[in-house]
Amino acid sequence: MASAGSQVAELASKLYDACVSEFDPDHLFYQNDFLNLKVIPKNDVALLLQCTQSLVDQNLFRLLQKDGKLTWRLIDREDAEK
Repeated sequence: MASAGSQVAELASKLYDACVSEFDPDHLFYQNDFLNLKVIPKNDVALLLQCTQSLVDQNLFRLLQKDGKLTWRLIDREDAEK
């Protein structure tokens, strides 16, 4: 069985790829956008937040606030590596 950390890393990568393929690069993501992609098993919000935090830590997502709600913006892989 895969460890929790490797599951988060795998799902985070799938989530990022789904976001890139389904949305415009300048889209602001809300929690429901991620859940609607059907990448996170059973719409597990705690797991989703672990995945988004992993992507923020890798500089692939930027965490923002808009109208008092948390949102995320995609960062291009090339820009994230800089």
